[in-house]
Amino acid sequence: MGQPIKLGQNDFESVYDLYRYAFHKEPRGGKDALRYFFGQTIAYGEFDAQQLTSQVTQIPFHSKSIGVNNC
Repeated sequence: MGQPIKLGQNDFESVYDLYRYAFHKEPRGGKDALRYFFGQTIAYGEFDAQQLTSQVTQIPFHSKSIGVNNC
């Protein structure tokens, strides 16, 4: 196994294949919905012999608490 790397748009097909394998179904909203979600997040994954074997998704968000920006 390799080291985890930050995934880019060129890795989307591998992400899509892993999603279908892991959940045994198509993503809600289809492939385009998953592509949109993937574009809004930061994803890290690990490849083994050119196949994506694991993935972690970081969802960035901003919050304000009593007028203070907590970004």
